[in-house]
Amino acid sequence: MRRFSFHRRNGIVYCQLFNEATGKYSTAKSTGTGDKNEALLIAAGWLNDGVPTGRHRAARPVVETFTVDAVIHAAKAESFTREDAARVLAVFKDRGFVTKVTMKDEPAAELALAFLRRAWTEDGPYVAERRAYGHVLTRRHIREMAAIVERYWAAPLAGLTLADLTRARIKVILVGLSESGLAAATVNKAFACLATPLGWAARNDLIPEDPSEGIPTFTAPARKKGILTGEELSSLVGLAWPDSRARAAFLVAATTGMRLGEIMALQGRDIGEDRLFIRHSWNDDDRLKCPKNGEEREAPLLPEVRAALLALLAENPHGTGADTFVIFGAQADRPLDGQAVSRYFNLALEAIGISDKARQGRGLSFHSLRHGYAKAMADRLDTARAMKATGHLSAAMLAHYADHRSAEDLAAVAGAQADAFGKVLSFRKGA
Repeated sequence: MRRFSFHRRNGIVYCQLFNEATGKYSTAKSTGTGDKNEALLIAAGWLNDGVPTGRHRAARPVVETFTVDAVIHAAKAESFTREDAARVLAVFKDRGFVTKVTMKDEPAAELALAFLRRAWTEDGPYVAERRAYGHVLTRRHIREMAAIVERYWAAPLAGLTLADLTRARIKVILVGLSESGLAAATVNKAFACLATPLGWAARNDLIPEDPSEGIPTFTAPARKKGILTGEELSSLVGLAWPDSRARAAFLVAATTGMRLGEIMALQGRDIGEDRLFIRHSWNDDDRLKCPKNGEEREAPLLPEVRAALLALLAENPHGTGADTFVIFGAQADRPLDGQAVSRYFNLALEAIGISDKARQGRGLSFHSLRHGYAKAMADRLDTARAMKATGHLSAAMLAHYADHRSAEDLAAVAGAQADAFGKVLSFRKGA
C-alpha cells in the first residue's frame, strides 16, 4: 500500500496519508502547490517532520495524527460501546476540554421542564421522599408550585436538559423575570420552585451538582405591615357586623393572634374553659391539616370571646358536636370560606371610617390582627413567651421551653392578653 495518495482540486495537489491502524487514508490535506513532484517532496516531509495542523499550521508528528484518526475511526464503529464512550468523555473532562459529561440515558439528560413538572406532583419522588422524612408538603403548596412551573419556567426551559442548566443561565432567566415587572417576592418564589427540586436531585446524585446553589435572591423594600389602633379595635368590637361568623373570627384573631386558616379549622372540641386548642389549620386543598409550624398549641381565651364562640356554635345548623366547625359554612364538612371572612372584615373597616384606599395605604388586612396581637404581646412579654403566644416557635425552641414552662407561660400570656384586650372588649360589652 502506498504511503500517500494524491489528487487535484482546483489545480492544487491534495495529499492523503495512509494510516495502517485504520487501514484507510487520512482526510485530504492541501500541499499548497500544483506541481506533483513538489507535492511529493512536501508529503515526504510530512512523514518525516510532522503534518501541519491547526490555525497556526504547527507540525504534529504523524503517529499522533494517526492515533487521533484511529480513535475517531473506532468511535464510529458498531463495536464501540457506551462504556467506551464514557471512558473517552471522562478523559476529555479530566483534560478540561469539557465541563460536563452527560450520557444519554443518565438522569441529567432528562428534560428540565419534565423533571420540574414531575417534582411538583402528589406522587412525584421529591414529594414522596420529603413526606417520608416527616416534612409537611400540603396539596395547596404543591398546586401553587405546579402553577409557577407553567407560568414562569415552561418557556425558558423548553428543550433544555438538566445538564444544560447552569448558574449563569438560571440567573439570566431570573433577571428577566425581575425586569418584566414582577415583585421580588414573586421572583424569589419562582426561584424556590426550581431550586428546591434541583437541590434534592443533587443530594440524590441524579445530577453532579446543584446549578442553583449560590444564586442570590432578590431584595425589595419591606412592605408596610399595618395594625389597628386600640380605638379602631374597640369600634370594630361594637360594630353591628352583618355576619356573626365573621365577627367571631375577628374577635379570635384580635385576641389570640391565630392565623385565618387556624380559626377556620376550630371545632367544638377546641373550645376549652379558659383556652383554645389550636390543633389544625384549614385550606380547601388539604382540608384539615397541621398548624403552620407542625405543632399544636394553646391560646388563652377571654370570657367574652368564648361566649361569642359558644353562641355561634349554638346557632350552627349542622349541630353542636365535637367535630362541628365553629365558623360553619353551608356544608357540614367545611367551614365558611376564609375569603368571605376577609371581605366582611374589609367592609367592617369601611363602616368605621377606614376606606378601601386608606386600608391599602396602611397595609391593613385580616392578617393585620395577627400583627397587632404580636406587637401587644411583645410589648408585655419576654421574647420567648411572645413567640410562644403567636406560634412562631421552631420545633427545637418549642422543646426547649414548652416541656417545663407550659403552664407558667400560658398564665403569663393570659395576663398580657387580658391587659391588652380586656378593656377593648368590656368597653363594648353590651354591643
